[in-house]
Amino acid sequence: MPDLYLMRAELKARTGDVSGAKIDLEKFRSKRMPATEAIVNITNPTAMIKFIIEERIREFAVQGYRWFDMRRLSADPIFSGATYKHEALSETGAVIATFPLTSDRLTLRFPEKVMLANPGIKNNP
Repeated sequence: MPDLYLMRAELKARTGDVSGAKIDLEKFRSKRMPATEAIVNITNPTAMIKFIIEERIREFAVQGYRWFDMRRLSADPIFSGATYKHEALSETGAVIATFPLTSDRLTLRFPEKVMLANPGIKNNP
């Protein structure tokens, strides 16, 4: 249920209820770390939203939710300056190519079966 706690905290922060978001976030964090480290001292709604998104990145690090968050936040004015990129690495760990992820790249393409069943549909880039 971590997604529900983080979603509820984000919704409260977006509607200006920073103290409610703080309570939800501290309750969530207290299950993952000592209570003294789980304390959140943020009073600004925008800063709270950014902190909650960072918490989502940490919580769901290898579960595949990051793409959906990047897609959702690409249209959010709070995160308008964020840029995403993918770096291809060589066997030695050196960066050999960089691919910027623009908003048109944050869409899923339709499967071939759907394209064949709907000849008039235009596929995403």
